[in-house]
Amino acid sequence: MAGKVAGLQVTTTGQPGSSSRVVIRGENSMTQNNQPLWVVDGVPINNDMGENAGDRLDFGNGAADLNPDDVESITVLQGPNAAALYGSRAANGAILVVTKKGKIEDSNLGIAINQNTLFNTITEFPAYQNVYGEGGNGFLVGNGNNIVAGTGAVRMGTNGSSWGMPMLGQPYNDFNGKPVAGGYSPQPGNITSFYKTSVTNASGISISKADAVSAFRLSYTFTNSDDVLKNQNIIKRHNVALSASRKLGSIFSIDTRITYTNQGTKNRTYRNLDPSSPMAAYVYMPRSLNINALSPWADANGNSVTYGSVNNTENPLWMLYENQNEDTRNRILGGITATAKLSNHLSFRLQASTDIAVSGFYQYKELGGLKTPLGYYSNASQNNQMWDYQGMFMYNNKLGKSFTLSANVGAEYTTTNNLNRGANVSSLLVHDMPSIQNSNAFPFAFETKVRSNVQSIYGNATLGFRDFLFLDITGRNDWSSTLPVANSSFFYPSLSGSFVFSNFLPENSVLNYGKLRASVAQVGNAAPPQSLVTTYAYGGLFQGNPYLNYGNGNQLNNGALMPEKTFSREAGLELAFFKSRLQLTTNVYQSNTTNQIIKAQIPVETGFSTRVMNAGEMRNRGVEVSVNAVAIQSKKLRWNVLANWSMNRNTVLSLAPGIDKLALGTNLGATVNAIVGQPYGQLTGNAPYRSHDTLLVNPSNGRTIADPNVLLGNFHPDWIGSLGANFKYGNFDLSFLFTVKWGGVIYSASYGRANFAGNTVASLYGRDEFLMSNVILGENDQERMGNGQAISTGTTPYADAGRPKGARYPDAYFPLVDKTGKYILDKDGRMQPGVKSSIWMNPTTYNSDMVLNNTPAITYNASNIKLSELIFGYSIPTRILTGTPFKTTRLAFVGRNLWTLFKHTPQGIDPEAANTTGNAQGIESGGSFPYAIYGFDLKVTF
Repeated sequence: MAGKVAGLQVTTTGQPGSSSRVVIRGENSMTQNNQPLWVVDGVPINNDMGENAGDRLDFGNGAADLNPDDVESITVLQGPNAAALYGSRAANGAILVVTKKGKIEDSNLGIAINQNTLFNTITEFPAYQNVYGEGGNGFLVGNGNNIVAGTGAVRMGTNGSSWGMPMLGQPYNDFNGKPVAGGYSPQPGNITSFYKTSVTNASGISISKADAVSAFRLSYTFTNSDDVLKNQNIIKRHNVALSASRKLGSIFSIDTRITYTNQGTKNRTYRNLDPSSPMAAYVYMPRSLNINALSPWADANGNSVTYGSVNNTENPLWMLYENQNEDTRNRILGGITATAKLSNHLSFRLQASTDIAVSGFYQYKELGGLKTPLGYYSNASQNNQMWDYQGMFMYNNKLGKSFTLSANVGAEYTTTNNLNRGANVSSLLVHDMPSIQNSNAFPFAFETKVRSNVQSIYGNATLGFRDFLFLDITGRNDWSSTLPVANSSFFYPSLSGSFVFSNFLPENSVLNYGKLRASVAQVGNAAPPQSLVTTYAYGGLFQGNPYLNYGNGNQLNNGALMPEKTFSREAGLELAFFKSRLQLTTNVYQSNTTNQIIKAQIPVETGFSTRVMNAGEMRNRGVEVSVNAVAIQSKKLRWNVLANWSMNRNTVLSLAPGIDKLALGTNLGATVNAIVGQPYGQLTGNAPYRSHDTLLVNPSNGRTIADPNVLLGNFHPDWIGSLGANFKYGNFDLSFLFTVKWGGVIYSASYGRANFAGNTVASLYGRDEFLMSNVILGENDQERMGNGQAISTGTTPYADAGRPKGARYPDAYFPLVDKTGKYILDKDGRMQPGVKSSIWMNPTTYNSDMVLNNTPAITYNASNIKLSELIFGYSIPTRILTGTPFKTTRLAFVGRNLWTLFKHTPQGIDPEAANTTGNAQGIESGGSFPYAIYGFDLKVTF
């Protein structure tokens, strides 16, 4: 859908089986879910994100269970007008999925086979330096005690970062004390060797049959995939779908559908630079480390072989082959719809549907690991059920010669029940036993149950006048169990009108269709479950007795919550020219969300850290433009062009009284915020102190002076767009899609850490000069500061002060001080520049500033242009298939994310990377490398 619908953005963490975030027209809620409702064949489904913040695993979102081969069409409803049809869950829009079905009166037996094979490969690794190896301050080791006597060799892993000497083949031993072939030398492939080309195979078959009164379709697809990282994200999924319909005489008809998904996933990758993740190796692994020395990854006692103490990172082979996790999910989506035709104009429909998901999970961290020396095991099970019941009267009639009326009145009841049970233990008895029984301590067990329901009545009516003037009115009232009784009822109406003015144009007009439309709508949104009453939670044991904590997660709930309300206005224009060969659609909109349900930070002296409250208002304004044109159309050649462009401006108008900033999420040195008067999603962090454009540094060491809470930018793009084309020539077809995200910023925590570890090309700045100064000449820090010998009146200038001796900030100055050493401030209370800095720093110190005190250095413009999709297909002519069992056969090359034409982020960092599918976007932390997907798709029908 990305690039094919104006105003729609898709974000993913990049790993197979992980969650995808879809947002339409920006965020409406500051802290709640901002994603649209997914509706499959009229049945709303659960699409909760599968992120687990505690263990940094992502189990995927509900919509990912849909089988693409079963999808007939997808329609996107933008804005809160969708809520009139599907309730407050569609306050952020709705995505309507229609699945393939058998067609009544089609008596032919339809058999279709599909084979899809896709390859996923890394297209860009970070720019690693291959000059300096492990060590510190330009030395391989800090003292002679770490040199193996009689050999002159240093044991690999003595230091965990790449701030050592130039790699010239010096004697170097592995973890077992054996000399390493080639010695202390560059290892350009020590990261890339962990990666491979992954393969996804999807094989499916479907059968459909119908007669004059009934139809059915049955399909099965098996998907088998792995990841580019070895032994990670191994997925096996089975999809079965059955739909059936039947007419019972001239009055009644019944439609049923059911889909079953069984998915098993082994070794989901830990995210966000978790020390237990093998992906952390690309940040921390020293450039001299020989991969062959990491195997065997366990010693004689079965414990992990590590490679240094910096950041306490595991041996990546240990993480790949000793630690493990596995989950299984069984899910049923089903529904039955019965329709009775009460008269020529009135019908009644009853519908019952369900979404049931049962899953089990365990994770096992082997005894003897660096991060978990005692081992760790946990298991959990979930049973999530959603039931939806609807009844609706449908009326459709022509009133006289000029008017038409279509109206619906109905009621809906939705109930949700989620049960979660689990246990974990943080100390194991023996190796190689992933079981809760392998416990050397008291296991911790938990059980949670979350229930909610929504009762609704709704209605809508469309009045048409002579097929050129239309008026739509909707109204819906919900009663939500997640709100207090006094506030549980909320009503939301909408009003829209359209005018088809092309009916009044001459028949031979260049403009053959034109429609002007406008709408206003209001929608309510209930609170998350269990937000009203502050409950007690198990706190642990004190002298053998259990105790309780007041406030689960240090959160103070609110028994007086009111529903969020979003009021939207929209106007649009639809034009078609040259017999509809050129079509243009434009929209302008504004939405204001008030009574925001937020979790505001409160003083910890209260005994809580956050409080749930109604506060704040947020506004979205935007423009959307879509163009669809038939550039060439002849008997053999057809060329279609599709273009989309949209911009959204989001502003936080208010928060709670006395609060002007709300932190949405933090990673390393950057925080994503909602700040009053500014766009939602502002990134802030420590930055080097500046007086206007002049950089000020610490006169004692040349390091940055941290200026806190400096604005780094906003994660939202200024605009997004796409340009695509479809060509069909004879039996050949070709399509491509370029997507553009222009503006916005992304903070790369992993790149900052890799710089700090000395592994990137960027970390080479000043290292040759520092090697000469510190190692060869033996200069000290005072001499690198330009100070010579100490004398009675101070110090003499260092005679060779002008020679570069390391790294320093260009054109930096010390703060201006008076005779007493006190800062002289300007009229705004800011420090002023004084003497220009002459200090040369250790490059390690220089790069350490980037981690926390120089966040702008690793915050990048997120603009990018990508070739997001390319498909080239060939259909065998039907004349060739005559006399064979085949009706149609099509083979296509499929490519996605094939080429990044333009970006600002460093090599190996995807400008669209994300460390979460929540609202705190704009941060990359241990995300997947840029990758491309390509392969083949074969479809055969009988």
